[in-house]
Amino acid sequence: MALAQHLHKKFSNQVMTTGQSVLFKFLGTEYIFSVNQAWVEEQETSDAIERGIATNDTYIVFVAASSSPIKIINQREAVSSILWQTGLNLQKFGIGGLGEEFAQIFRRAFASRLFPPHVINKLGIKHVKGMLLYGPPGTGKTLMARQIGKLLSGREPKIVSGPEVLNKYSGQTEKNVRDLFVHAEQEQRARGARTF
Repeated sequence: MALAQHLHKKFSNQVMTTGQSVLFKFLGTEYIFSVNQAWVEEQETSDAIERGIATNDTYIVFVAASSSPIKIINQREAVSSILWQTGLNLQKFGIGGLGEEFAQIFRRAFASRLFPPHVINKLGIKHVKGMLLYGPPGTGKTLMARQIGKLLSGREPKIVSGPEVLNKYSGQTEKNVRDLFVHAEQEQRARGARTF
């Protein structure tokens, strides 16, 4: 990816801090990038990382602001390095013992998203648009959803209990269910296949 190479060249061996914003010029246009998260592959905990040195081995994952008209393409390698890193320690996410289930969710929901859109279209593959986690209370469903969101730097999942949705008036329960998906539908329209 040309932009990642440009940033590697321009900011190699510089200290970056989480929350830092940097102005740079690329192909005659000025951009601002912000450091949202730092991650070290072999380190046990990544929560406390606030600063690090950008090197040529640093993976840069681009995420456009929701209000931005910029479309990010050809980012498969960087995203796959985070999602499929070997030795991903699930215990640091607080979900030890559910490694098999966690891996299955990742395979089903994210494997198709690692390929470029033209390959997906050519093969006629459709992305998984949702997943229902079910089971008795206390088995880790909500925890897994929250931790996947953290791993992808996404939004917190909406946690809804049955009584919150139900309503005695005709059609109101259905409206409440539709309202739960308004933000997801807006993001899908805005970002298309790039939606996680």
